[in-house]
Amino acid sequence: MLPPPNLATESKEHPTPIPYKEAAPIRTFKRITSTEQLISGRRYLIAYGGEDYPTEVFVAKNISKDGNLDSDILQLEGQNELSIQDDNYSFILLQVASGSNKAWVIQQQNGTYLRVEKPSSWFYLADTQLNDCRWNINSSSNGIKFIFQNQNQRKYRIVRESSNKFSVSESSYSTLVLFQEVLDPATVSISSVGYATLYYGDRALTVPEGVVAKTYAVENGLLVNTKEYVTGDVIPQATAVVLKGKEGTYTFESATTEGAAPEKSDLYGYDTEQNTSVDNAKYYYKLSLDDNGANVGFYWGQDNGAAFTSGAHKAFLAVKEAIASKAFSFDREVTAVKSVGLNPARDAVYSLAGMRMLPSRLPAGVYIKNGKKIIVK
Repeated sequence: MLPPPNLATESKEHPTPIPYKEAAPIRTFKRITSTEQLISGRRYLIAYGGEDYPTEVFVAKNISKDGNLDSDILQLEGQNELSIQDDNYSFILLQVASGSNKAWVIQQQNGTYLRVEKPSSWFYLADTQLNDCRWNINSSSNGIKFIFQNQNQRKYRIVRESSNKFSVSESSYSTLVLFQEVLDPATVSISSVGYATLYYGDRALTVPEGVVAKTYAVENGLLVNTKEYVTGDVIPQATAVVLKGKEGTYTFESATTEGAAPEKSDLYGYDTEQNTSVDNAKYYYKLSLDDNGANVGFYWGQDNGAAFTSGAHKAFLAVKEAIASKAFSFDREVTAVKSVGLNPARDAVYSLAGMRMLPSRLPAGVYIKNGKKIIVK
C-alpha cells in the first residue's frame, strides 16, 4: 500500500496567495499652530514633540487593545513637516458643532470614532458619532489640547505617557502637536467652449485669476445662480461648481480657510468615477454640448434623465422637481431652457426663459427651435 501524500509538502509548493493590497500614498503633513487652521474633513497626525525633540516627534496611530494610542518616533523634515506612507498614523477631524459649542470628532482610518468610556479614562471606539465622541480642541503658544467633557463635567485630555503611548487623563495639561495633510493643488482645463465643472470632497480651493465659479439650483423649472466665487475666494470642500473662463489650464490651490457655502445648490460631484445617485432626484444632467455641438449646458446624461457615470472631480446637476426640462443651456449667463413636454411640438419656438413664442412675431434675439439655437436679427 502506498503511503498517504505529504500534505505539508504540497502546501509549501502551493502556498495560499497573499491578497493584493494597494500601498498607501506618500502623504506630506505640515505642523499647524492654531485651531483657526483646522479644516473639517482634513487628515491629521496627532503627535508629541517640541523643544525637547527638535528633529523628531512621537506620532500616535490606531487605538490598541489596551485602550491607548500607540506611537512611533518619526523624523521631521525641517522643523515642521513629515512624510509618511502609512495611513494608520492619520486621523480625520470632522467638525460636528459650531459657535460657542464648537466640537469635533476624531475618526480613525477604519471609520470608527475615538471616544471616552464613562466614567473611565480609556479610549474606546464607536461606529457612529455619539455624544461621548465629541472633543473640544484648544490651542496655545505651547501646542494643541484635545479635551473631552462628559455630562458630569469631568474633563479628559489626550496626553502622551512616558511609555510612548497616548492615553486619556483628567489631571494632565500636557499639550500636543498637530500636523495637517498638505494637499496638492487641483488643475482644471477649460476648453474653447468656456466652461468646465469642479468638485473636491476633501479640500477647499482658492479661485485663481481668470475664472469665475458658480453654484446653481433649479427653482420652478429655471436654473438659478445661488453663489458666485471670484478670484481669491474660497470654494468650500464638497461644493460642486461650474467654472467659466477663457480656454486654458488653471490651478486651484488648497485653501487654509473653509469658505462660504451656498444656501442652496443642485450641483453634486464625487472624488471617484461613479454612477450619479442623489436622494429624491428625478433627473440627472451633465455639462456638455448639444447634439449639434453648438450650445454648452447641462443635458441629460442618459435617456429620460436617468443616472449616468460621472467622472472624478466633475460636477453634475440633479433635479428633484417633477419638471420636463431636457436641458439647461448656457448663453453668456446661465439660463434655463425649459420644454413644455418631453415631446415638444415640432417647429415650436421658445425664448431662453422657456416661453413659447409666435414664430411670425419674433423680436431680435436668441431662441430655441427643435432643440437648436436660432438668432433673429
